[in-house]
Amino acid sequence: MPRRMRSAPFGAFCTLEHVVEAQCAYLRAALGKVDGLSSALRAVGQGQQALPAALARVWEIAEERLQGMSEPERALLVQRGQVAWTVRRALRRMLEHGCEHLVEVAARVGEPLA
Repeated sequence: MPRRMRSAPFGAFCTLEHVVEAQCAYLRAALGKVDGLSSALRAVGQGQQALPAALARVWEIAEERLQGMSEPERALLVQRGQVAWTVRRALRRMLEHGCEHLVEVAARVGEPLA
């Protein structure tokens, strides 16, 4: 978790920004450049009012890209530093990371998950 999330009061919107930034990074780690993702990610940082639509757009782009993968892309193994990325690994991490922070956001807004 980034230091700014641990050391300062960290609101739900900042957590959501962090989650979507990480999801974009995981997707790029496995697939490289994803058309439209950079501009959608920039919109995430435009403030709380823009965040819901920006998040929806980022996830729409990610879903379209994942659904449109070819068989060779699904089997691709990409070395990023010491970590070998596959689309499966990226998707799994996107889901895990989102769930980890969902629990955090629920606790912050006083709605613990059942």
